[in-house]
Amino acid sequence: MSDVYILGVGMIRFGKHPDKGIKQLVAEALEALFRDVPIKKDEIEAAWFGNSGWGMNQGQHCIRGQVALMPVGIQGIPIMNVENACAGGSNAIHGAWMSIKAGLYDVVLAIGAEKMYFPEDKKKVFESFISGTDVEV
Repeated sequence: MSDVYILGVGMIRFGKHPDKGIKQLVAEALEALFRDVPIKKDEIEAAWFGNSGWGMNQGQHCIRGQVALMPVGIQGIPIMNVENACAGGSNAIHGAWMSIKAGLYDVVLAIGAEKMYFPEDKKKVFESFISGTDVEV
């Protein structure tokens, strides 16, 4: 089959969320997704996780998607970490779409979370934005 479908979506309200970390934001988005589409976690064959700032702001590098999805019971599957500033989410969707279109998987997850509000350290907020530019010029 050559068609690819988005079966459901889950989203939380954009906001500062000073009392929540990336893991909690991911868990809430997944809860919303599972309310929208009747699939089970163990039906997800691969995942694409979009995030750019967790490493810089909180020190969580390299395995962001694995760390964010493990507490909600999604593990033991290929998890691709996508970092591309504001385009990270659309790149995660593209990767998920491509994997289904290529016939590798039947059910995949594209998810992302970002935290850019740090009232205790406003420098982090500005560094997040500047890091999305060419800092070498």
